[in-house]
Amino acid sequence: MKFEFKKIDYIMVMVEKMSRAIEFYRDILGLPIKFESESWTEFQSGPTTLALHGGGKHRDEEPLTAPHREMAGTSSIGFNVDDLQRTYEFLQSRGVRFTLPPTPRQNEGILLAVALDPDGLEISFAQLLNKESHEVSEATSVQRTFSGAPWEEKVGYCRAIRSGNTIAVTGTISLNDNGEIHAPGNPYQQTKRCLEIIENALAKLGAKRENIIRTRLFVTDIKLWEEFGRAHGEFFADHPPATSMIEVKGLIDSNAVVEIEADAILG
Repeated sequence: MKFEFKKIDYIMVMVEKMSRAIEFYRDILGLPIKFESESWTEFQSGPTTLALHGGGKHRDEEPLTAPHREMAGTSSIGFNVDDLQRTYEFLQSRGVRFTLPPTPRQNEGILLAVALDPDGLEISFAQLLNKESHEVSEATSVQRTFSGAPWEEKVGYCRAIRSGNTIAVTGTISLNDNGEIHAPGNPYQQTKRCLEIIENALAKLGAKRENIIRTRLFVTDIKLWEEFGRAHGEFFADHPPATSMIEVKGLIDSNAVVEIEADAILG
C-alpha cells in the first residue's frame, strides 16, 4: 500500500488535537515522522512534507478556536495509491470515515475515494486507471459493509452492499451492541433500533436516511401496526420512502417482533 501526495511539495495543516492527528497519520496511514516537537510534527510521503501544527505549548492544550489550513491553494490532501479497494477496506477497518467510497471517475481516468481525518480535513485517495483497467475498476466499485455478526459468514451475506449509486441493506432485527435483542416484545422500540442499524450501515457506504427510497417491515403481529408505524413515521418524518408492512409467522429470534430491510439511491 503506497501513499503519495499529488504534485504538492509542502503542506501545512492546523489541527486542534496533535496527539489525535499524529496517531491518524502515523499509525493508520503509516506515514513516517520526519521531525517532531511540542507543537509541530512533520511527516514524509514520497517527495512531499506534511506539517501538522497544534495550538498551545503542549499538544492537546489550548485547542485552536478557528483552525485554518494552508495547503498550496487546495482544500484537501491527495494521495495516489496502488490499489484503492484494498486501501479503502483497510482504512475503513481502522475506523476511518469515508464521505465517498471508491467511485469510478471515467472522464478523469481515476477511481476516487474521499475520507476525513480527525479534524475534518478531506483526504482524497485516487487510483490511476488505464483503458484496460476500466472494466475491472467498474467491477471492484462494489462495496460491502459488515456488522461482524458470526452468522454473516455462516449464511453468506453482508449488512449492506453498494453498487454504483444503489445500496441494499439486509433485513435486520433489533439487536444491541452485545448481539442481544433490544427491547424484547416492544414494537415501537424495536422498530427504532432496526432503523438506527440501517442508518449506521448506510453511513459506512456514504449514504444518509434521506437516500432511502423503500423499506419493508416484517412483523409478527400486524395488529400492532400503529406502534411499528409510529416509530417508522418519526424516523422518516422529513423524507418518507415507499414501504410495505407484512405479517410473518416468526423471526429468527422469538423475542424479535420486527425485521426491516431498506433500499437507497444516491444522487
